Amino acid sequence: TTPAPAAASSVPVGPLALWIGGGASTVLGAVLLGVGVSDYQSAVAGCDAQRRCPPALEARGNRGRIMAPVGGVVMGLGLAAAGAGVVWLLLDTDTPQREGTTAPQLSFIPEVSLGPRGCSLGVQVLF
Repeated sequence: TTPAPAAASSVPVGPLALWIGGGASTVLGAVLLGVGVSDYQSAVAGCDAQRRCPPALEARGNRGRIMAPVGGVVMGLGLAAAGAGVVWLLLDTDTPQREGTTAPQLSFIPEVSLGPRGCSLGVQVLF
């Protein structure tokens, strides 16, 4: 007997790949940003009042000054890509619907938290 042909996948690969790639880029950017800020702050803490630093600390501080903004850019691009993947997934009309089903109802609730140590932004998605 021959195996039955595989059913066509209803999972949209493009939006999911964009969402996953954007998420991975966001995590990478956050790590680069954190390491860059940490390197810069530890280098500044080891310098004297006139900002004279030993060569090793100077190199570490310069590396941090480069890594932090690069991490911020990578994180921002990752968030944009992940968001684009979600929008694409939600607006994808090429995925066939089963007969008798309706499109899911979605609502987005933005969340902003401010505190003494910083702020956070988020989005709550309800199905």
